Formats: sequence, structure tokens, C-alpha cells
Amino acid sequence: KFASKFALDNGVEKSKVSTIYNRVYLDNFRPIVKKTSNDVKVICVGRLIREKGQRTLVNAMKNIDKNITLTIVGDGEDYDILEKMVINLNLSKRVKFIKSIPNSELPSIYQEHEIFALPIKYGGICIPALEATASGLALVMPKPIHEDTPELISDYSEIVENTPEGFAKGITKIANDTILRQKMIKKGLKIILNFSGDVMELKEFDLYKKIIKNH
Repeated sequence: KFASKFALDNGVEKSKVSTIYNRVYLDNFRPIVKKTSNDVKVICVGRLIREKGQRTLVNAMKNIDKNITLTIVGDGEDYDILEKMVINLNLSKRVKFIKSIPNSELPSIYQEHEIFALPIKYGGICIPALEATASGLALVMPKPIHEDTPELISDYSEIVENTPEGFAKGITKIANDTILRQKMIKKGLKIILNFSGDVMELKEFDLYKKIIKNH
């Protein structure tokens, strides 16, 4: 919807605009039953660039309990910067990096974690947030810059200020409240059914048919 708003604001008729999300197939990304533990694992997946906000997340870890760890999955121009930050902040035992991973192994990586967090500064909804939702993770996401409310995820995510303090507070809250975390996960799994890869395929198919018919 963030992208389609541009078309609508520039005079395109609403009937001619379709919003089709990236495909996340629920047969691949799905939750598993986890053992109860005081240790909570947070994951962040995305290209390592300043706009994705991983620096904010590393700084947030300074103010988060030691039973909470962070896995950063991805590569990019911020990789070396983030590694140095982790060393300088004495977080090497609590923050680990996975620079590259085959797509086929990504679902199992999500399943090893309880919380997904990404201090992204882009509009709309990113693919990893949908993948994490389908994998049964609770989400901690920032207040959007360009929209009134976060697209699609606002009903089941902890929405925080896009600062180290905001993310530290949000992650701590979700990590320490198992009941709240399970409610968020349950709601997210229900909502993601409406945006599964199969549903998006059908929407794309219908769009192609409509275009062909009109031309």
C-alpha cells in the first residue's frame, strides 16, 4: 500500500491499482513447538545498510538483559562497522553474524528464535517481517516514517520508537512476557494466512488476466 499510494496520489484510479505482496509460502515458513526457556533469541534479517537499522539494534543490546541474544543475518556495506561495534561494546558473546545462508536453510534459522526485530527506515512491509510472522515469531518493529500505522503488521507487533532505547524497551517487554508473546504470535499466524504465497499467486494471476483482457 505504501507503493500504491504514490499511484493514487498522482491520479491513477483506485480500481486500476492492485497491491500484491511478496510471496511467503507457508509450507516453508512455519512455526514449531519450542521448549520453555529463560533464554530468548532475537533475529534480524536484511541487507546490512544504514537504512535497515542494524546499528540501532546493536546499540539496543547494551541495555538488554544478558539472557537475550541477537543473530544478525545478512551482508552489506555495514558488515565491518557492525562487527567493530559489537567488539567495542563487549557484545561478542551475545551478538552473532550469519553473513550468507542458502534460502532453503533460512526457515530453520527463524525457527531457532523467538523475536524478530528490524529498525528499518523504509515504507511498506519488508519480506523478512512476513517470513518471521509465518515462522511463529513475535515482531518488534519501528513506528513508520511515511505512514500513520505500520502496514499489515500493526495489529500483532510491538511498535516502538526507532531508537536504541525504543528497541531495548520493546524487546525486553516481549522477552519477559511469554503470554503476550504467544498472543502476538497467534494473531500474526492468523493474519498471514490472508497473505500467503498461494494467495498472492492467485492475485497476480487475476491481474495478468485483467491486463490481457483490457489490451
